[in-house]
Amino acid sequence: AWLAPIGSTLFAPVLPHMIGHFSAVPNASLLAPLALVTPALFVALLAPLAGLLADRFGRRRVLLWALALYAAAGVAPFWIDNLYAIIVTRAVVGIAEAGVMTASTALICDYFSGSRRAHWLSVQFGSAALVATVCFVLAGLLGNYNWRAPFLVYGATALFIPLVLLIIFEPARAAATEKAARSPEASLRDLLSLRFVGSLVATLICGALFYITPVHISLVLNERGFSDPSMLGLASAIGSLGVVAGAAFFRFQAQRPVGVLLAGAMAAQAIGFVLLYTQPSLQGGIVGMFVNNAGCGISLPLVLAFT
Repeated sequence: AWLAPIGSTLFAPVLPHMIGHFSAVPNASLLAPLALVTPALFVALLAPLAGLLADRFGRRRVLLWALALYAAAGVAPFWIDNLYAIIVTRAVVGIAEAGVMTASTALICDYFSGSRRAHWLSVQFGSAALVATVCFVLAGLLGNYNWRAPFLVYGATALFIPLVLLIIFEPARAAATEKAARSPEASLRDLLSLRFVGSLVATLICGALFYITPVHISLVLNERGFSDPSMLGLASAIGSLGVVAGAAFFRFQAQRPVGVLLAGAMAAQAIGFVLLYTQPSLQGGIVGMFVNNAGCGISLPLVLAFT
C-alpha cells in the first residue's frame, strides 16, 4: 500500500521545475501535472480488471508482477527527455499500481474480518501517509540536485519483491469459493445492490479527493512565491501528516455510524480547501493541507471497510 503515496508524491515538490524544463512543449503547464496524476487515473480505470486477475491467478502472483513493473516503469523518466514519453511511463506505473493496490487490499480483507480488518485498513493508510511524508521530504532534497533525481527512488520498490516471496502467502478464500458456487443471478443482484454501487461511488469520490492536495500543493505554493524544492517538500510532508491523524481517528472511532464519520470527513476536507484558498501564507497552506488530509485519512479506510 505504500506504493500509492510514493507514486503521487515523489516528484510533486519538483513539479514546477519539471514544467520549466519542458516549457518549450505546448501546454507543458497542463501536461506535467497530468504526468503526476496519470497513475491514479489508471488505478481507477483498471482496478476492477486487477481484481479479476487477482481472483483468477492469485493475489500473490499479481502482486509480484505488479511490483516488478512498477519499479521498472517508475525509474524510466530519469533517462527520458520527452514529456509525452514520460506520461506513457506514468501510465504503466498506474497499471502496475492498480495491481499492487488491489492485491494488497484484497489480502488484508482475506486475512482479517470485522474490527481487525478495520484496524489493518487504518494501519494501511496511516503507515502509507507516513511514507508519503518521507517521500515529500526526500523528493524536495533530491530536487535541489536535479528534478529527475526523485524518480530513482522508484527502483527501491523492487526490494518489496523478496519480502513478498518470503512473507506473503496466498490465503484460502472459502468465502470467495462459496460465492462462486452461487447462481449468476444471485451474484448479479449482489453487484447491483444499492450498498455495493453506493460504496463504489463513494470510494471513487474519496479516492479522487485524496489526490487533489498532494498534486496541487506545490503549484499553489509556487504561485505564491515559494519555489524552493526542499521547502515545498517539507511543507507537503507536514501537511500529509493529516492523513496519519485521520487514519488514527478512524481506528478509534470505527464503531460510529458510517454516515456520521463520512460527513465529518467531508466537512474536514471542505474546511481544508477553504483554508488553502483563503490563506496566502506558507503556514496557511500547510494547515489547509493538514486539515484536508485528515478528512481523507478518515474517508478512505472508512469506505473500504464499509464495502
